Amino acid sequence: MLEYCYKACEFGIQEKIVEMAINSSGTRDTARVLKINKNTVTRTLKNKENSLVQVNPLFRPLIKGNHWRSG
Repeated sequence: MLEYCYKACEFGIQEKIVEMAINSSGTRDTARVLKINKNTVTRTLKNKENSLVQVNPLFRPLIKGNHWRSG
């Protein structure tokens, strides 16, 4: 078995990053637990963005300039 110097290169680490993000872990929390750089976590999630499926159909991202107004 290969032993990497940097944990982000290990097999299955990208899947762990995505799994933790789905379970509402923050970027810094994920980086700390997996002992990798927070920029690696962000880059991995950005690269996986198109392959992830939205699970809450009621959630709509806020479009810039389309803010809620009261009254």
